[in-house]
Amino acid sequence: MENGVKVKRFKPLKLSEVVQVPPSKMIAELRSSKAEIVHAHGIQNVLPYFAYRGIEKSKFVITSHYSGTNFGKFRKILFQLYKPFLNQALHHADQIVCVSNFEMEAISMQFNIDHERISVIPNGVEKFTADGVKANPGELRIMFAGRLDFASKNVDKLIKAFSYLDRNDARLVLVGNGVDRENVLRMIRDYHLQERVEVITNPSKEQLAEEYCRASLFVMPSMYECFAMAAAEALSTGITTIVTNSTAMSDFVSQRCAYGIEPPVTPEKIADAIRIVAKGDIQFNKYSGYTWDMAVSSLEVLYKNLLQGEHNTQEKR
Repeated sequence: MENGVKVKRFKPLKLSEVVQVPPSKMIAELRSSKAEIVHAHGIQNVLPYFAYRGIEKSKFVITSHYSGTNFGKFRKILFQLYKPFLNQALHHADQIVCVSNFEMEAISMQFNIDHERISVIPNGVEKFTADGVKANPGELRIMFAGRLDFASKNVDKLIKAFSYLDRNDARLVLVGNGVDRENVLRMIRDYHLQERVEVITNPSKEQLAEEYCRASLFVMPSMYECFAMAAAEALSTGITTIVTNSTAMSDFVSQRCAYGIEPPVTPEKIADAIRIVAKGDIQFNKYSGYTWDMAVSSLEVLYKNLLQGEHNTQEKR
């Protein structure tokens, strides 16, 4: 039990860093639970399909977290094999939840889903604080947080961009883990950046908060994000932020909360953006993010509406 909630965990079959197949006993467990609502997350793994197989009379909700197909060759092949099964789950869902308007449009077009069956509920965003930790005024501390993945996050281009900066006071901190972690470390060695680039893998919440509070600049150079949680966290914490002006991140740019890099992303464009923003001449608007309490309230309304709709249907019968 966790906070009065019964939690059951199933050991998956791991096909890749992000694709993991739950055991078949999870289906039997779902059926025996007789839950009123089953809520699955992440359409780019196979969990929603297994959850769909496990429901009988339950209302079925899927939060898609759809990040497109901007990933490596192996994952693209797996996704194409899985797509017909995913379509079954999506078209049997009572409601699909997206975290941004951009994601809603992408899901609607990619899978031919009516907008009426999609709700937009943004992720809650935390403002990080750390007692006694402040940015060093004599240092340009550039931070990235997220998956260390060249194909989807452009971390390699960020490292190259950093190597172009002619500033001895600049430091780059990469917070995260992923399929290209070893390649990241190799690039750092190849560019002789060991003294200026730090990689922090699997940080605690306290460590993550400290890094956000130390950062003077945050860079998210991904080409595709359905929400860009790390960028939203940086903005909420008050860090000057650079993002790619594409997909869901375009909202940060259009609201004048962040500086936008026009795609396609190149190391030169990232380096130029850092030089421009680091001058401090641009004034950005304060970002007001969705809180987790707001996200929970929206989900509660969605759940109640689904159950009330079922009750009304039974009364009509």
